[in-house]
Amino acid sequence: MIRDVVLLGVEDALSETVGKAVLASVRMSASQTFGFKGNTYLRKKISDLNKTAKVLPVFLITDLDSPTGCASELIRDWLSDPPEPGLIFRVAVVEIESWIMAHRKALARFLAVSQDRVPRNPDQLRNAKEKLLTIASVSRRRDVRDDLLPARGSTAKVGPAYNSRLGEFVRTEWNPQSAAASSPSLKRALSALETFRDG
Repeated sequence: MIRDVVLLGVEDALSETVGKAVLASVRMSASQTFGFKGNTYLRKKISDLNKTAKVLPVFLITDLDSPTGCASELIRDWLSDPPEPGLIFRVAVVEIESWIMAHRKALARFLAVSQDRVPRNPDQLRNAKEKLLTIASVSRRRDVRDDLLPARGSTAKVGPAYNSRLGEFVRTEWNPQSAAASSPSLKRALSALETFRDG
């Protein structure tokens, strides 16, 4: 089995960008990405993905979403059969934004805010996306605020360029290895990938 190329499963476009950056940081890559329909869709596909992992490695990322939840319990709940060695199933605690915020210095620079505003333990947040938006709301750059925050009176939860702006940050400035120092769940994901690659 090829060990440095995987099938990447994600909830959305931002998770894809993060997933590719994580893979690149451990000298791996994605041959194809699928999903983009939230974690309900990924959960429906988990049995098929586990079978696929017998012949093609699968790196699957989902969010824990609940601050009181447990990543290992979520994985056991999703899988009815034992995971294949080629299934690298990782849970971002609590959301993919937690991993993004974990590179505190880079995010503070990107958002044009004080680094003190970026949490030191993003995995412990109750709502990582909400916290990131709160940080962006005090950005010294109006374009950042306009892109990330919903317009006043809008029913949208995020701004019009939320995914593209954060995706730009992940591609150009975010370093998974640096972020892992502040995110245990990201550190575990990197370790799982490295262990599989070197298998």
